[in-house]
Amino acid sequence: MRRRIERASLTPMTVLAGLPRWLPALLMGGLLVVGLAVHGPLGFLAALVVVAFLGWLSYLSWRQLSRTQQMLRLVVLALLLAVAVVALLPRR
Repeated sequence: MRRRIERASLTPMTVLAGLPRWLPALLMGGLLVVGLAVHGPLGFLAALVVVAFLGWLSYLSWRQLSRTQQMLRLVVLALLLAVAVVALLPRR
């Protein structure tokens, strides 16, 4: 399964490598801001896209990471997932 995912990721990674370095960070940062600022399905989906993107990058780099780096990535993903779930909760 890992080889299939790595093979399928080759084209998107090539596209990402061709973009200016600031563009993916700006897009993910903007989606994170939307996830934090907007409640409801839109905020949830924006935060979920960030979680999926970072999860994908973490999966691809997992073998090269130390245990500490792996744990840090898991904590970040869990916190971002919590942000996505909180975005679904109604405001008081």
